[in-house]
Amino acid sequence: MLGFENEGVLNPAAREGEGVHLFYRAVSKSNYSSIGYCVCMSHYSNTGK
Repeated sequence: MLGFENEGVLNPAAREGEGVHLFYRAVSKSNYSSIGYCVCMSHYSNTGK
């Protein structure tokens, strides 16, 4: 677990495009929120199926 998300991860959303992009709200101590982001490019194929 990363420090900026040690209290929780909320409101995830995913988007397909050049890979799969994930956005989420990360909550750290003292109820400080930030936006988390990651992308998965490995073994991804957008075939429309």
